[in-house]
Amino acid sequence: MVIAIYIDDYLIIAPSNVEVMGVYYIKTKFEVTNEGPINEYLGVKVERSADHSMKLSQPLLTQQISR
Repeated sequence: MVIAIYIDDYLIIAPSNVEVMGVYYIKTKFEVTNEGPINEYLGVKVERSADHSMKLSQPLLTQQISR
């Protein structure tokens, strides 16, 4: 039996690069690309603060709803 799984987009978020790389072992089994730091993901704007917190917002969706 052959099982195929296709995942187009996913994020790995962790407190440090070391922890991200710790789960990056999936690269040994699957084709994976690292697109670097995230500013936007599937229409969600990602803003980072100096205290390492993250703010997620959907400005385009907000604009569409307010019309």
